[in-house]
Amino acid sequence: MSITAVYTAVSILADSVSTLPIVTYKRGDTQRGVVANPLLVTDPWPEGTLQDWLVQVVTSLALRGNFFGRIIDRSTDGYPTMIKPVHPDSVMARRLPNGQRAYWMDGQPVPLGDVLHIPNILIPGSFIGLNPVEYMRQSWGLAAAADKYMGQFYA
Repeated sequence: MSITAVYTAVSILADSVSTLPIVTYKRGDTQRGVVANPLLVTDPWPEGTLQDWLVQVVTSLALRGNFFGRIIDRSTDGYPTMIKPVHPDSVMARRLPNGQRAYWMDGQPVPLGDVLHIPNILIPGSFIGLNPVEYMRQSWGLAAAADKYMGQFYA
């Protein structure tokens, strides 16, 4: 985020997505209809607004290729009502030998049913999104070096 172009691009994406309207539909046998947004859609995490939560989702997707959330609360029907955003760097996701996914957050195993994982760009056979920072590190390193050089030049 210290590279101006990266910061600006992520900011534009996150701010734009976070201000889009969200409408909830209920599927019926023959048609769908608009219903009132559930608590998860109107207030997914009480430490901020829906817009703050969506900014965290898009920022994680843009910079790390994955968004991870921990389901903290559920309704009496078992539907999630609260999802805590988790920094992607503190999550380890692996496929076990039996083919099942497994997640650890802050070094602690988390039940699969308590994880919301949204990957960005996937390669075939993977469930973990490509990390743009890893794939673009050389280009971004050159951009950071150019910024530093130009700062020193003008100083």
